Amino acid sequence: MSGADLLDQLVGVGEAVYKLTEIVEFAARLSLSPVGDERMYLAVTAAGLNGRLLVVDDPMKMPFAHQYMCEIDELPLEGTFDRDHLIAEPLEIALELATQLFARFHWDAGYEVLSGFLRTL
Repeated sequence: MSGADLLDQLVGVGEAVYKLTEIVEFAARLSLSPVGDERMYLAVTAAGLNGRLLVVDDPMKMPFAHQYMCEIDELPLEGTFDRDHLIAEPLEIALELATQLFARFHWDAGYEVLSGFLRTL
């Protein structure tokens, strides 16, 4: 297996948190636009997960001592959010979605741990 093939089998914690944060922040900005509404439905599907390993992708953080592997192929992440909540707390929403994703890798990350990844982005 080449190095590129191996990288395709990994899901980085920081990268996942970052992408989910970007998606939620986009939804927050969209809610303020002419096509936005008081309540916004957000749906994202994480696909191609089966057999992938969750890794710590921040060189300043300790790597996992255990292998966390996903056993499902797809995970829909969705919710309906009030505009005010999207605008005021996009990071909290993103971390909740990330928690749902990481649970499918059998990793129970707390809010403090995940918010630590946001501070390093």
